[in-house]
Amino acid sequence: MNNNANRKDKGNGNSDGDNLKREIVLDQIDYYLIELLQENADYSGQELSELLKKRGHVLGDAAVNQRIKKLIDQKFILKKTIQLNYKKFGAPNIFFLYGKIKAESELGLQNFVDMAKSEPDVYEVYELGGELDYLIKVRAAALWEATRLSKRLSHGTGVEVKTLSVAEIFKEEIAMLVPRREGEKGQA
Repeated sequence: MNNNANRKDKGNGNSDGDNLKREIVLDQIDYYLIELLQENADYSGQELSELLKKRGHVLGDAAVNQRIKKLIDQKFILKKTIQLNYKKFGAPNIFFLYGKIKAESELGLQNFVDMAKSEPDVYEVYELGGELDYLIKVRAAALWEATRLSKRLSHGTGVEVKTLSVAEIFKEEIAMLVPRREGEKGQA
């Protein structure tokens, strides 16, 4: 296994391993692997090994697969996924619904959050601090669909919901920019 993926126990002196925080140190190869998997999660260990060789790192496909397993086991990689072409699925437009609490009711607010999370056109739900209380990302074919959802979410929840239509996307990234510094630290 990788000698650069050092572990340092940072605990409170308990012998119980569950209570220990482990500081994980990733090396340049780990960062390259993360970057490559974000580009294409279907790369095989052999393909990744070849791509690493082009960057000056010689690692066999078994060692590459071990590193990927380590990154998954240590929760640096939560899951491998795909990127969809939303236009092909009839949902080419992005809308943001924003909500402001008008009548505070624990049950109403929980119903609002539960309803938003259960809607198939809703992709992200955030509770905010500041002027607005909630932000919801929606993908739909037309403004009227997002507006209808907005009204449904407002009904009986005590949250006033408004709809914003995205006119143009200048940047939409699903991959995280990974640092390229040797010895970058993360938390296990």
